[in-house]
Amino acid sequence: NANTVTANVVTEAVGSPLTRANTQFGELGGVQGVAPANYVSTPNVVTTWPELDLRARIAINAVSGFSFFINKNNAFGFSIRYDRLLRLYVAPISGAGVSSYSTVALPASIIGVTTWFRATFDAATGDVKFFSADGSLEAPAISDYVQLGTTINNGLTDIRVDTSEFTVSANTIWYPIHGNIYRSQVYNEIDGTTPVVDFDFGDYV
Repeated sequence: NANTVTANVVTEAVGSPLTRANTQFGELGGVQGVAPANYVSTPNVVTTWPELDLRARIAINAVSGFSFFINKNNAFGFSIRYDRLLRLYVAPISGAGVSSYSTVALPASIIGVTTWFRATFDAATGDVKFFSADGSLEAPAISDYVQLGTTINNGLTDIRVDTSEFTVSANTIWYPIHGNIYRSQVYNEIDGTTPVVDFDFGDYV
């Protein structure tokens, strides 16, 4: 808002139109399976995915079903499952179905604790890794992340590229998250420094 005040007189400034390219829109439904479920939109990004590096700062208050930290509905998704398994889903360019990868189960003590969660996928090798970092950090360095479990490899695959939307906290209208998401980032390179998509709620009023 660029309005100005001079001698108690407000001059209204005309700003740029709000469009999908420069605005995030939130829908707070709160009822599973009833549209709209909780989500925040992003600009539509079409890019190639030689690698994935998905990071989210989040506090899970309860786990039921699947709670999505980030989701690109027809390409990939990162979530925590009802059994406290972090889960990465990757859809290939060709063929049917979705590949899924899981960590070892997280302890029950993770509930209610603000934590950075991270998943990486290297399409060239098929390696999948999961990490966590201290949630009190605003922007953890790569060295702050600790790998959870061992590296997983179910073989090589490519990653689908399409125009489906990115969402946070829900997969379409299903599985709303129980908790708070403070940041959610998508990189198309492992250990990247510039996200393709960055949900930073602190930048919005």
